[in-house]
This record gives sequence, structure tokens and C-alpha cells, in this order.
Amino acid sequence: MANQPRLVPVGGKGAVNHCDNCNWTGPDEELNVEFPDIPDLMERIEPGGVVPSGECPACECLCYPVEDKPCPTTTAPQPRS
Repeated sequence: MANQPRLVPVGGKGAVNHCDNCNWTGPDEELNVEFPDIPDLMERIEPGGVVPSGECPACECLCYPVEDKPCPTTTAPQPRS
């Protein structure tokens, strides 16, 4: 199955999380604190935003789950004839 996108689960065992602040990536087991026990959570998120999965072990900023679908493929614009 060459060229198949790698899928990662969201939530639960084996979930992968990413910190936009320091680019740390890792499993739930390595987070400092997991949702819903994140300190001052309501002061750190905005209404309608993505719910964080926990706090980054490297910089203590919020981490978010990596989605369990492949990234969309983009194609270069085709020249007009």
C-alpha cells in the first residue's frame, strides 16, 4: 500500500497531539495535564474554538488533537488554454 496517507486516531489510546507554540508532537500519555483538568481552561480558549486535548509538556501551552483524516492534496493551478 504505497503512497497511502498515514491516519492517526483522535482521542483515546494512541491519540496524537500537537502544540502550535513549540511544535511538540506526542501521545496523550506525555501531556502535562489532559482535558478537562487543564488549569484556567476557560480563560485560555475562545467560544467556538477547538477544545484542547491537554497542556504541552515542553512549554505548557495548549495542545490539540491531530485529526484522524489525511491532509487534503493540493494541485497546482492549471494554465488556461
